[in-house]
Amino acid sequence: MGWFESGWGISLIVFLPLVGAVVVLAVPKAQEELQKAVALVFALVTFGLSIVLAIQFEYGASEKIQFGTSREWISAIGSNYTVGVDGISLPLIVLSTFITV
Repeated sequence: MGWFESGWGISLIVFLPLVGAVVVLAVPKAQEELQKAVALVFALVTFGLSIVLAIQFEYGASEKIQFGTSREWISAIGSNYTVGVDGISLPLIVLSTFITV
């Protein structure tokens, strides 16, 4: 079972840019080129993951949610973390990650 079938791939696409932003904030302001390089690396990895997602997507069943995951988030208020990809959201994910690069 791959990362996308288990739900980890989509979560990486969602949270990897946030991790990248925190790493860029940790780089000293005087090292602007390093900041740009780190941001570019995180953007390229996120875009690469979205390309892998598009390749593994089953286009014959595009009306169904694929690579979905649902986890309990904050049990005290009954909040869940639920993500998945369907035929409409797939090109939007790829486009969003491409624009980031």
